[in-house]
Amino acid sequence: MRWNRRVEIDTTTLDSLIERFGVPAFIKIDVEGSEPAVLAGLGRFVPALSFEYLPRALREVQACLERLTALGPYRFNWSIGESNQLASDRWLDPSELLATLRTPAAQRRPGDVYARLEPR
Repeated sequence: MRWNRRVEIDTTTLDSLIERFGVPAFIKIDVEGSEPAVLAGLGRFVPALSFEYLPRALREVQACLERLTALGPYRFNWSIGESNQLASDRWLDPSELLATLRTPAAQRRPGDVYARLEPR
C-alpha cells in the first residue's frame, strides 16, 4: 500500500486499555501492517484475539505469533478476506499456521489470523 498523507494521532497500549477497562474476551487488531507493534504493547495473555494478515507480509505474522506464544499457550486459525469463516477445521500451532499461510490459496487474498488461549 502507498499512503498519500500523514495523520498524527494519540496512541496507547493494549496493557493501558486493559488496566483501564479490564481484560476483554476478544480483541480485534486491524492496523494495516502495524500488528506486531500493537502486540508489543500487550504484556499478558487474553482469551482470544484476531489480527489482519497480508499475503506478502508473513514476517509480520511470524512476529505476532512469536509474541503471542511468549505470553501463553495459544492455538491459531485463519479466515480468508472478510469471510469470518475459519479456514481450518482444527486449531493450529504457529508453524502449521505459517505453512498454511504460504500456500497458493492463502496467498491470493489478505485475511485474519485468530488466536485462542488453550485451556490449562
